[in-house]
Amino acid sequence: MTDSVNLTSFGIHLKVADITRSRYFYELLGLVPHFGFGDEDFRTALPPGCGFSPEVYRGVIYKIGDSAELEIAEGHVSVKPEVFSERVSSPKCSAMLRVDSIVPVLATGGVEPIAPVRRYYWGSIELVLRDPDGFVVVVISPDSPGELDAVSRFGDVEWVPAPAGDGAAR
Repeated sequence: MTDSVNLTSFGIHLKVADITRSRYFYELLGLVPHFGFGDEDFRTALPPGCGFSPEVYRGVIYKIGDSAELEIAEGHVSVKPEVFSERVSSPKCSAMLRVDSIVPVLATGGVEPIAPVRRYYWGSIELVLRDPDGFVVVVISPDSPGELDAVSRFGDVEWVPAPAGDGAAR
């Protein structure tokens, strides 16, 4: 572990088979949608004032306190569609660790990414790892020219563009 990593939040991204059923469950627990993404019909099902971005799949982000969030979604550009319909028989979620920079994590030399470092159109640079037990941890930093330059020193950064016709940022 290094002292130079400044952790800014923690979140869980659950891959769900039925977004409506999952929303119902989590909102019964008192969670309020903070941000949603999906088609126009899905936007109308969100509460007033909830942020929104057009997307090819539907999802909701719930803020938990000042620095944690839970995201539920029925799809993701980097996950095979069949994963979302699988029943939970093993850990089926990933931790999201938001940091000021992923450079200190890369600099440790003690991590082995399980996917290319990716720069997403919605404004993040992401490093995907597995902990010793196989739990997926996504380390996410804001996209900036300085961060991109620093991360690129450790290897290629793959660009993930917006779906065709979608210029919206999340």
